[in-house]
Amino acid sequence: AFPPHLTPVMSSATDISSGDGHHLNDSAFVQQAVGWAAVVATLFYFAAPIKDVFGENGIVKTRTNANLATGFPYFASFYNCALWVMYAAGDLPKLMQPLAINILGVSLQLSFLTCYWYYATEKDDLVSCRRAFFGGAFIVVVAFAVCESMHSFKPFGDFAMVMNIIMYYSPLAAFATVVREKSVARMPLAPLVLTLVCSLLWLTYGYMIRDVPIMTPNACGVLLGIAQLSVYAYFSISYGTKRPDDVEANATAEANEQQRLINST
Repeated sequence: AFPPHLTPVMSSATDISSGDGHHLNDSAFVQQAVGWAAVVATLFYFAAPIKDVFGENGIVKTRTNANLATGFPYFASFYNCALWVMYAAGDLPKLMQPLAINILGVSLQLSFLTCYWYYATEKDDLVSCRRAFFGGAFIVVVAFAVCESMHSFKPFGDFAMVMNIIMYYSPLAAFATVVREKSVARMPLAPLVLTLVCSLLWLTYGYMIRDVPIMTPNACGVLLGIAQLSVYAYFSISYGTKRPDDVEANATAEANEQQRLINST
């Protein structure tokens, strides 16, 4: 139940029943299919960092976050999911799909950001974590204050829209590291691909239900997804996917092996 002074957004979703009230019409079926396809794609998107955090060479096993260029995407995704939960809860059943996937997303992203922050050792990294955490918390507090003043859940959608764009942008926070190291080794590929896939599906779904807070960030997500994949493709083709220290170590090993062969002769 909603607090009496906050009014849920009234659903404007397309009527899903046919003239006799017993069968789903074709457009409603397609709408639901696209919505749940977007949910599945987003599940893979949210779960993509599991390998980087809990995998064999992940943060927890190695007890360091040095293999990742930045943890900013985890913080951005956490607050993005939180705001979408608040917005979607006020407009059910229209936004059932966004509500379902973002409840799961909150839990996953919280575990990722906690591990990244816990194993952060560099001063600049710790400062970045604190800024991301408290900056996101500030946005949520402001969103609550605006909703209180307007007696509506609808402003959550506007704030979720902005945070959604930040989430899609967040992988580019690693761009400086990629340029400096001339390597994409610390810029995971899976989230970049899934950014584009998820954006396309949610953009289509948002258009079908005429929901601007869903359409706007995902239109931006399509453009950012293309930009991020372009950056990844350029650096991976030009310089390969190994980290500079790995390349240096391999070169040293090859030089030592050549020297050993020379000495043996």
